[in-house]
Amino acid sequence: MNASMLRLAAAIVCTAIGTAASAEQVTIRVKGGGLEVKGELRSFDGSKYVIEAPQLGTVTFDASRIECIGEACLRRVAPRPVPYEPLDKAAPQTVVVRGTDAATEILLPALVRGYAAAVGAVVTPILGTAPGETKLRLADAKGAELATFVLQKDASPIAALMQGAAAIAILDRPLADEEIKAIGAASPDFKPAMHELPIAGDGLAVIVSPDNPALSLGEDNLARIFSGKAQGWVDVGIAGGRITVYATDKAGGALASLIGAYLKPRNAQLAVGVTELGSESEVADAVARDVNGIGVVSFANQRNARRLNIEGPCGIIARPTSFAVKAGEWPLARRLTAVTAGPSKLTAARDLLRYAASREAQAAIAEAQLIDTAVESQSLEDQTGRMAAAVNAPPQAFDMGQMKELLADIKGARRLSMTFRFQPGSIDLDPASRHEIARLAEMLQSPDSATQTVQLIGFTEAEGKFAMGVTSTGKRAGQIRAAVLAAAGKLAGPGSLTAKGHGALAPVACNDTAEHRHLNRRVEVWVRQP
Repeated sequence: MNASMLRLAAAIVCTAIGTAASAEQVTIRVKGGGLEVKGELRSFDGSKYVIEAPQLGTVTFDASRIECIGEACLRRVAPRPVPYEPLDKAAPQTVVVRGTDAATEILLPALVRGYAAAVGAVVTPILGTAPGETKLRLADAKGAELATFVLQKDASPIAALMQGAAAIAILDRPLADEEIKAIGAASPDFKPAMHELPIAGDGLAVIVSPDNPALSLGEDNLARIFSGKAQGWVDVGIAGGRITVYATDKAGGALASLIGAYLKPRNAQLAVGVTELGSESEVADAVARDVNGIGVVSFANQRNARRLNIEGPCGIIARPTSFAVKAGEWPLARRLTAVTAGPSKLTAARDLLRYAASREAQAAIAEAQLIDTAVESQSLEDQTGRMAAAVNAPPQAFDMGQMKELLADIKGARRLSMTFRFQPGSIDLDPASRHEIARLAEMLQSPDSATQTVQLIGFTEAEGKFAMGVTSTGKRAGQIRAAVLAAAGKLAGPGSLTAKGHGALAPVACNDTAEHRHLNRRVEVWVRQP
């Protein structure tokens, strides 16, 4: 087995934290030799080894494909709780974390409270000393202070991280190449794979008042509204008065994402008369009260406002749901990522990141209305919009016989949010999809999947001959099936894993841009219960 196949067989989670020393050290060797991984044995259930490797983080290995060398290998080891370090009440630490609205107002308070519960501490909010600042103090059961987390709103937190003014920066985008170079120059111990930790997803919603009659807005009309070219609702075909655009800091956050998605591609600038407010929560409240207002905020900051659908130029409507964000099909989404400038010297900072990387944190993330990593499902009825759009597709993207076959294949099945996509111009999976291989393999090993039929269904963009698209999508689906089976080993039961292609049918986006065509080049997962 080569190194790339091993990566498919291992669920690797790289974190920004160190690993504790333990006597349960083992060596994992791929059968036949060629690759070894050494680390601490975290658990063994008879079929999977989970180890903590210094350079890789937590890694899961299929026991049938590797040899485990060490005294602990043959013992079943129950999964251990997250190894938090004790906080010193004699020297309570202050941890400064900087990030955007969604991070400081929603994500971080939820994580700090969840971490406090995990270590048996009590959280008390205390008055911040600066605008946009929140302080959360942790104390033990007797009231002794353990640590204080200072959460500061900052649209560009990397500068504070490099200057030592923050222990953790939370970004709503990937690190830029120049930022990686700058942090590395300032902190030689910085390694992106170890010190850049994805924590949660975040959908961004275009919002209006509940009393506004709009249900959807087209991409062009969104650009016209936010650039000021459409000044009244009647200018976009909706009854109403003069439009008021509400926003937070124009340089970053949710508004910057909308500008990048819809204004810049049209060479448009943000309107001059935007009403600027201090936070996304204030934007949502102002929009909810103003029948002619509009704004863009995190799903989690929607409050009493109402989300709008976004309609593409070909009539395909994207709906603002957590499923769409997880499937990569909502056009306004971002990932919240924690960054440290190398291993943190603060125990409380390391522990918070340990908690953020744990399964326990997913409940806190979901409760905060951010996008957790849990797989969601939708029925065929929930996918009616895209199926209707498929029927109205141009001739080169439609075949009635193939459409009937697709509907027969997915009748009574549910689509999972787990969706496989590929590197642009390549048959290689993108990084996120490589991780999904391990997740689907783990699902197929679960007793719950023993009688399920899992279908991998390939789709593509509307380019070239339709029949060629059916063939190529079938090959891509088959490629993923082979990788999943290689990672899973023996399945849990007689349930099946099938692969099939349906070409350019049922697009999830218009085929008008390279980005949209990339979204359509995918393999979906559909599950049918017996």
